[in-house]
Amino acid sequence: MNPSNSPLARRTRHREIDFHTLNDGSDEEYDSDVVSRVKRPRNAQKQAQISQDLSLLREEDDNISPHDSASQVQASHPLNTEEKNTITANTPYSSALEYTPLIQRVNKEPIGQSSWVYAHFNMVELAEPWLHKSSKKMIPIERVWTCKTLHYSGVYSDSKRQGTTSNMITHLKSHHIYKDGQCLTASSSEQELNLDSRLLAITADNADNNGTLCSHLYELLSHNDITQYIEEPNLSIRFEGDASYVRCLAHVLNLIVKDILQSLKSGDMKTAVDTCDAMAKGTPFPSGLAALARLRLIIV
Repeated sequence: MNPSNSPLARRTRHREIDFHTLNDGSDEEYDSDVVSRVKRPRNAQKQAQISQDLSLLREEDDNISPHDSASQVQASHPLNTEEKNTITANTPYSSALEYTPLIQRVNKEPIGQSSWVYAHFNMVELAEPWLHKSSKKMIPIERVWTCKTLHYSGVYSDSKRQGTTSNMITHLKSHHIYKDGQCLTASSSEQELNLDSRLLAITADNADNNGTLCSHLYELLSHNDITQYIEEPNLSIRFEGDASYVRCLAHVLNLIVKDILQSLKSGDMKTAVDTCDAMAKGTPFPSGLAALARLRLIIV
C-alpha cells in the first residue's frame, strides 16, 4: 500500500531524531517519491554530523527501550563533576541519558508592595487550627493581628492569612494612615542624607497629593528616633507638615496667566503653531482666530 494514500502514514516522522534512531537512520518506510517531496534541513553538514553521532551511540547500545527516554531519568543516579567531564560521543546512549542532570525551576516569591502595613500591627501566633478559605486546608497555627495605635483586631477575619493585606490597608486608610511612593522616597532620602533635623519646608506645585505627602512625611520624621529627639532637643525636627508646605509662586503665576489668556480667547498652542506656519508661508490666517490671538502672534 502506498504510504501517501494511507491515513496512518506520517510524512514528517522521519525528520525527528528519534525516528532515525529507531529505524536505523533510513527512510525505507516511504517510497522514493514521497521522501523526495519532504523538505530537508538547510544545514546538511549539521544533519550529517547528528546522524553520525547517533550511529555511534546506536553501535554501543542497540537495545533501546522506553526506560532510555529522557523523561524517565532517575534521580537516584547522581553525577559528580568528574563523571560529567568523562561523557563523550562514545558514551553509551542509555548511560548518557541516565546521568542527564535534572533542571529544577525555582519559584521566587515577589516582594510585597504593602510591607509597610506590618509596621502598624502586632502579631501573635496561637496553637489553634483554622480553615483556609481558598485551599480548604486546616492550618495548625492561628495568627492574631492587632493594630498598635488604633482599635483593630483580626483574630478570625485578618486577610494576611489568605495572602493579602487588603483588610489591614482599608483599616489604616479609614484613619488616614497610608503611604505612597513619593512619601517613602522622600523619607528614605531624608534618612540617608541625615536631613531629619535640617528640613525646614518643601516647595512644590499645588497638586493634591503634595499636601498628603507633607503630612505623612511629618508623621514618619516624628516617629523616627523619637527617644533621641527627647534626649537631645537640639536635634528635634523643624518640619511641621502641611504648615511647611510652600506653594511655588512661579507655578501659581503660570496658572493665573493661563486662565486669563484662555478667558480672552488668545488661542492655544496648536493654533499658534498653525498660525506661525501660515505667516511663514505668506498664506492667510486660519479662519475663526480671535483678534487678540492674531495681535499676540504678530507681536511675538
